[in-house]
Amino acid sequence: MPKSLIKTTSKEKRVIFVGAKRSGKTTALGLLSLACDLLSQQDKAFSHYIDEKTSGICQVPSDLCQGLFPEETPSGFVYEAQMHIREKRPFRERNVTVPVCETAGEDMEVLTGPYQDSIYHQKPDWQSSDILNKYICDSHGYIMALPVSAANIPWVPDEFKDSIDEPVDEQGRYVDPDLVLKRILSAIFRYKSRNRTSPPVEGLAVLLTKSDKIMHFSKGHGMDLNTPDGQQKFLNMYFRQTMSVLKFYGLEKVKFFPFFVEVEKIRGPDNKIIIHKNNMGKPQIVIDHENNLPVFSKTTAGEAIHWILETFG
Repeated sequence: MPKSLIKTTSKEKRVIFVGAKRSGKTTALGLLSLACDLLSQQDKAFSHYIDEKTSGICQVPSDLCQGLFPEETPSGFVYEAQMHIREKRPFRERNVTVPVCETAGEDMEVLTGPYQDSIYHQKPDWQSSDILNKYICDSHGYIMALPVSAANIPWVPDEFKDSIDEPVDEQGRYVDPDLVLKRILSAIFRYKSRNRTSPPVEGLAVLLTKSDKIMHFSKGHGMDLNTPDGQQKFLNMYFRQTMSVLKFYGLEKVKFFPFFVEVEKIRGPDNKIIIHKNNMGKPQIVIDHENNLPVFSKTTAGEAIHWILETFG
């Protein structure tokens, strides 16, 4: 069962990344770190410092700038870092210290495990686990990785389908990301409703990860993932159960951010578009060599940093 390697003090506000395996959580954290670096260069009033503590998160932006995806988060622990953000302007200064916790996708099964094998299969003691009580459900805010390319989308052209992720479990069965995220959110809100000492949710952000893989096609179907209306239309169609829980919580308190890092694609011998992989067998990230950066969602990553500053400052 995951354990924390450090303690969070009562004065700090904990924000935790949630999402299923291969939803892009670690990569998204690296992109947020890169966004902080860019904001520090572009805005004299903005500065930041990331204390890695137990997460080693600063390795991720380094890997991304070399065109490499980070390794998967090892299961069994909650990995913690502290993001220190400062905005110093005339007549106003804001300092925010946000402990950010990350846990492996496998450990998210603590929240969904009762139903893995059967819709009736229950584990009576699943809700008393340490990770559920102390780290996920007792957090102040959540950043949820929602892999939009993993949705069961029929209108992506056949020649592009090999470049789209299809999440499967160890038995090769399709894992519906909508169902996984719905159960995670339901468990969090259920726990908080029954525990008066648990802090209220102060903010919830949804990162629409891997959005570059379908953004062009979704826009052609009236679902522009860069606009609120397009996001709502897409999510209501392909992530209905997740959206039902978010609506119950209050959509006005939820922020959506398209997130991606672009990968190289090539046309295979059968004319299908496939992802170009490096000599380690992993997707090769497109690099902007002029700026020594991966090609990624800079604007929305910066907006997410400002959301953290506004919400938890």
